[in-house]
Amino acid sequence: MTLRFLPVGPRTLLVELPDLDATLALFDALAAAPLPGIAEVIPAARTLMVRSAPKRLADGRLAAAIATRVRRRPGKRLTIGKPIVMGRRTFEAIGRVLPHRHNIVVTRDHSYVAEGCTIADSAEGALSA
Repeated sequence: MTLRFLPVGPRTLLVELPDLDATLALFDALAAAPLPGIAEVIPAARTLMVRSAPKRLADGRLAAAIATRVRRRPGKRLTIGKPIVMGRRTFEAIGRVLPHRHNIVVTRDHSYVAEGCTIADSAEGALSA
């Protein structure tokens, strides 16, 4: 995954990510395990603005620490052994069953079959699967 770090000021970095999913994944990772010295993280469609605490600089060490959060793939760590609910188009975009998880695919197509997945016809059905 390509990241760009753009300094906005002495205490602020703009982290540019490839898409909204990557932005939200990094935002969730930073919320779940905050880095010391970060005062605020503000997400947007393809960016995160990261402000460091007063008297802390947004330097290369902060950028390196943020980059390690992306490489850790927090979603995988958080979802192993748990059910994953996704729509049919998302499942087809992934192209495979996510291992070590109960994969639940929501679709209105009653004839849809996905090997290794539980099929539900609604969000309520997915929650009871």
